[in-house]
Amino acid sequence: MIRDDIRLLKHLQQQSDCENIITLLAFSADANTRLTYYLFSCDALDTSVAEYLTSRVRQVVGVPLAERVGLAVDVLSAVSFCNHHNVLNRHICASAFLLTRKDRQVKAKLANFSHARIVKVGSSQKHHGSSYGSSQMTHHGKKDEEVAVAWAAPESLLNCHYTLKTEVYSASMAVHEILSHGIHPFRELGNDLLPVEKCQQILKYKIYPERKPREPEVMYEALLMSFLYAAEERPHIEDLLKDFQKFRRDLETTHLESGGNIIPCKHHHIYTHCLHM
Repeated sequence: MIRDDIRLLKHLQQQSDCENIITLLAFSADANTRLTYYLFSCDALDTSVAEYLTSRVRQVVGVPLAERVGLAVDVLSAVSFCNHHNVLNRHICASAFLLTRKDRQVKAKLANFSHARIVKVGSSQKHHGSSYGSSQMTHHGKKDEEVAVAWAAPESLLNCHYTLKTEVYSASMAVHEILSHGIHPFRELGNDLLPVEKCQQILKYKIYPERKPREPEVMYEALLMSFLYAAEERPHIEDLLKDFQKFRRDLETTHLESGGNIIPCKHHHIYTHCLHM
């Protein structure tokens, strides 16, 4: 029997514009161990985005801001693509994305669909416009299923309720994680708390994730609306994607002299504090 995540991945790969989804070439299921082995496209590296970020930090080199923003755009593009094709991922974090490399450029591709679900949309709930899925796309999970506490929206933690707005919340947490070099959201709560205790703290005190030292303030502020507890006030994933596509373009037009001084450019006033991070 084909696993649900493989069936869902094959469904997405049939679409022509799935460039931010990993390409599955083959799979093999072991009946004895119940393990499934995957063969991905040859440009996929054997590491997740989370592992890549943290390993570079351990090497004291870090990942350049422009590259981190590029990875953030990849994450948001993948989530937007899935939502447009009636898929709620429900588990969005840097470790769910594999790193690919082509022509010395790294790219993040969504590879984990173990929690994803295809949501059937009725005739009264069709997509509006060419970019957004219906706001009525919902999925109610089981009370005892695993939840990635640090990335899950409040309504998912409370009621196992998933919508396009919970996707925005989780995707923004993943971007927050990438911009801060792989530091997990809410790490400021400490490592001693069990997931259920951390969940209780987040919900009881309505805690927002703190900006990390190497996370540009202007980008952190762009994410804040996505962390709102009132789901209807969160932006669309497409709006957030456009913001980070603009950040990427702006960084491409910002140059550094050999000594690290900033050469004034069109967006110099925005990125003065970002370039040394």
